[in-house]
Amino acid sequence: MPPHVEVQSRSHLSRTGSRVPMRQLGLVIAFTLLACVEALSQIDSVLTLYPLGAGYRWQYTHKIESRCGNWDQGTWDEWIDKDTLLSSGKRYWIRNLGKYPQVSERHFERLDSTTANLYEIRDWSESPERLADSLMISVGDTLNTGFGRFRCWRLIPDTICGVITRTKALIGLSQYSGTNRSFSFGFGQSFREFWSMDYPFPACPGGSDLYELVYARIGMKEYGTLLSVEGDLGSAPRDFTVLQNYPNPFNPSTAIQISVAHKSSIVVTVFDLLGVEVATLMDEVKEPGTYSVRFNGAGRPSGVYLCRVKAGDVSQTIRLVLLT
Repeated sequence: MPPHVEVQSRSHLSRTGSRVPMRQLGLVIAFTLLACVEALSQIDSVLTLYPLGAGYRWQYTHKIESRCGNWDQGTWDEWIDKDTLLSSGKRYWIRNLGKYPQVSERHFERLDSTTANLYEIRDWSESPERLADSLMISVGDTLNTGFGRFRCWRLIPDTICGVITRTKALIGLSQYSGTNRSFSFGFGQSFREFWSMDYPFPACPGGSDLYELVYARIGMKEYGTLLSVEGDLGSAPRDFTVLQNYPNPFNPSTAIQISVAHKSSIVVTVFDLLGVEVATLMDEVKEPGTYSVRFNGAGRPSGVYLCRVKAGDVSQTIRLVLLT
C-alpha cells in the first residue's frame, strides 16, 4: 500500500493563506508512485513461485514412508500442454498429472496476477473453482483454502535442481490427514507430502507420500536431471502438436514449439487479424521430432497475431499477443 502522507486540509490552507509547495506535492506523488511500483514488483516476484505456461514440465521422485518401512515408487510427472477457455469466461492452464505421457488426472489452474491467488478446478472442467493457494502469504500467516488449512512456517535459502533460490514452506493444519508443501522461486512446487494417520495400510497406519522435485522445464530452459526417459520431451512425438508460444504476451520475440510424428512438410505462417501475412517462419520438410521457431515482432504494432502451423494435411492456429 502507498505510504501514509499527511497533507494539510483545505480549511487550514484557507486560514493561513498558503498552499502546499509544488516541491512537497511532487514528493508526495513520487512516493506514492514508488510504493505502487514496489507493490507491483513484489507481486511479479511472487508469481514466480508458481510458473505456468505451455510446455512446462516437472518430474518428482516419489516415495512412501511409514512406520513399517519405506517404499520407493519411482517418478511422478506433471506437465502443461495448453490453456483453455472454460464456460465461466476465464482461461485456465491444464496441468496433467501421471506417468508422462499417461495422464492420471487433470487440474485446471489460473493465477490471478493482481492478487497472486492460485485458483484450481479438479475432477472436471465444470466443477466449482476453489482457492488453492495465496502466493503472497507471509511466514506465520494462516490460509484457508478449498483444499484445507495451511500455515506458512518458513522462507529459507535453498538449492533446487542445482539452482540457488528461496523456498517457502507451508504445513497442513488438519488433525488426522493433510498436505505439507513447498514452493521455490522460479520452479513452482518443489516438495509435497500427503500424510494421514490411517495411511498407507490398516495394519500399518501413520505414513506419507513424499514428492521431491528433480527436474523442471520452465519456458525454453531445463533444470536438474530427468530420471525417467520414458516420455522424454526429446523423444519422437506421437502426434502433431503446437504448443502455445512462450513468452506470451511478448516483446519483441517469442518461440513456438512444434512436434510432428511423421516426416512432414511444415509451413509456419504469421498473419495479422485482417488476414494479411506478415512472416513465414518455416517452409521445409522435416523428419519426426520437435522443432522451435521464433517470431520477431520488432517494428510491428502491438496487438494479436495468428500463427498457423501446417504439417501435411493438418494444421493448428495459435494466438500471439505482441506488447510494444
